Formats: sequence, structure tokens, C-alpha cells
Amino acid sequence: MTRELMSGKVVVVLGGAGGIGRSIAMRCAQQGAVGVVIGDLNSAPREGGRPIHEVIVEETGCRAAFVGCDVSNASEVEAAVRATEDWGPLDAAFNVAGVAERGDFLEVDGAEMDRVIAVNLKGVIHGCQSALRRMVRDGRGAIVNVSSIAGIRPTFDPLYSATKGGVTTLSASLAMRYGPRGIRVNSLHPGFTATALTTFDVPVVGTELETRRQAVTPLRRTAHPDEIADAALFLASDLASFVTGAALVVDGGSIGGFAGAAAATVSDAEPSP
Repeated sequence: MTRELMSGKVVVVLGGAGGIGRSIAMRCAQQGAVGVVIGDLNSAPREGGRPIHEVIVEETGCRAAFVGCDVSNASEVEAAVRATEDWGPLDAAFNVAGVAERGDFLEVDGAEMDRVIAVNLKGVIHGCQSALRRMVRDGRGAIVNVSSIAGIRPTFDPLYSATKGGVTTLSASLAMRYGPRGIRVNSLHPGFTATALTTFDVPVVGTELETRRQAVTPLRRTAHPDEIADAALFLASDLASFVTGAALVVDGGSIGGFAGAAAATVSDAEPSP
């Protein structure tokens, strides 16, 4: 008998309209969730296709809703998380939204710094605060914060790396603080993945840079968002009931073994995952 990882659970996915977040939302529904709230700026994925909450309802029978949400705005995040209360206690929260810095570090101005920090770090803080308010009350729950391999080792994008490193340590600190309350918090660290960010914002997918990325990845390919989503579901599920404060790397081996040394030869013009 197949065990559904998210059976009976109510979840929220912030940054869930496209990319990794979209895959997480769909996987939750396919794995038995009873309700999925997607919070994002727009319901339509940038990579094309129908809004995921519509697909979930049509294809899985799971209840799903979209709430317009800028994760840098605490009140909007709170509204998205509050929407889960229509279906029961919040079981799992996924903080996925992220942006990449634009241009050379020396040219990054205050507005750009604020944008990256507001989404990548403050957005995760807002998501954790809203989820924890409910989870502390209920004495249970799981939070998965999507960081990056840039949150573990240095990259050529200092601001992006700094925010992702912040997510890593934030997650570990929250795990320590709220573990005694029955709440688990983990961070997830994808390697190079084909998403709107790596296709449009930092154009690497389909270019020579992607080929070079794959050359220093032992599995010799780019990740699909579904592969990252599967790891996220593990961390949120009961299979990971004794896993908290962990930083799970899902990168095809790119920061381990010989690939770590090989990566040092990659040009500093190459953007981070």
C-alpha cells in the first residue's frame, strides 16, 4: 500500500505560482493534502500554463486557493497563511519565493539591495512568523525554507548568497527555539534548477553557461523543479519526524567531491543557482 506523504495535511506555499513552489504545491495535492494555499504576486506562472490552484482542484480533488501576496509585506503574508484556517490547523509551510540580484556587486544600489533582502530574507522571516503563530498554538507543524547551495558555500553573487545564508541560519535557529514546542524547521538547498529565475531573470537555461554548470555537476544535468519538490515534501512529511535544523542539499553533487574543485575554474561571470 502506497503511503501518501501529505495525507490529511493543510499547507501553504509562499512563492507557489511557478517554478519550485508550483511543483511543491502540486506534489502536496498529489500526496494527499486536504488543502493547499498558494501565495504569490500573480496566479499565472511566468513560465506559462494555468494557475496551479486551478490545476490542483481539477486534477486531484484537493481543495486549493490562490491569495495575492508580496512576501516582503508582512500583512499580505499573514493574509495568505490565514486562508489555510478555512480547512483546519496548518500542518506545513513552505517559504519558496526568491529573486536574484541584478548586475555587478559594485553597481548594486540601495533600492536593489532592499529588493533582494526584502524577498529572499525578510519574506522568509514573515512566512515563518505567520506559520509559527499557528503552530505554537497547536503544538505541531513543519516549516521548510528554500535556500540554495549559495546559502552553504560562497558564490559569485554576494548579495544573493548573503540572503540565502541568512535563510540557512534562520532555519537552524528556529529549529532550536521551537523544537520543544513540537515544531520542525529545516532548510532546503537546491543546486542549479530550471525555473523562471534561471530562464528569465538570470538567463542561463539553454545557454553555454548551463553547459558549463552541468560539466561541474556529477549527475551532468540541470534539476527539474519536481526533484526539488520531492525533497521538500520529505522534510515536511512524517517520514522526517525526527529531522529538524537540517540543511538538505539537493544539487546533483555539485558542491561535493571533485565538482567542488572543478567549480573553482568557472568564470566569475556565471550567476549562482
